[in-house]
Amino acid sequence: LSWLTIAIAVWPRKNAAVVHVQARKPTRMLHRKPLEKVPVRPATSAWDSLRCALVAAGVFLLGCGKTVQEQVVEHNRTGVGYLVQHQYVAAEEQFRQALQLAPEDLTAHYNLAVAAHLRGQNEQAEQHYRYCLLQDPLFLPARRALAQLLWHQGRQRELEALIVPWVRDRPNSADAQALYGWYLARLGDYPAAPAALDS
Repeated sequence: LSWLTIAIAVWPRKNAAVVHVQARKPTRMLHRKPLEKVPVRPATSAWDSLRCALVAAGVFLLGCGKTVQEQVVEHNRTGVGYLVQHQYVAAEEQFRQALQLAPEDLTAHYNLAVAAHLRGQNEQAEQHYRYCLLQDPLFLPARRALAQLLWHQGRQRELEALIVPWVRDRPNSADAQALYGWYLARLGDYPAAPAALDS
């Protein structure tokens, strides 16, 4: 089998570079072919050189950059930091940036709902809470937060529809029973509430 060794050398000639190609044969052969000169087409303009440099830099940066999921996590983390500091507008901006990168990210939807809820934008908060529950019915933080929102708005029938069937479908779930106990306590059914919380 033969293989090629390619040595590239650029000489200061008039717009031309030369590539030396040497064919190497298996070691059984004692003679070698002389070097052949093959002209190489140089960059035709400064723009071509710049374009090649930019493409190389872009490939390098893409290889070193963060993944989309890492960026989403970072936006969520930064937004939660703003929430803790009561900077709700800045927090919402971070969560929206996360959703631009990953429109179906439930954590970003939930966080955006919490920020909207804290700002009193209840319709927007409810929309994001319900999106979370539609995608994942077991997303307990969204169910609890939506239950509190419905309770504070006096929407008892919707609150019951949110909690009671969910508890009925999960009789052995501690999370479901705890939410049901919270619901019964809000209704003033204090004798039933501890039983739900203890089960």
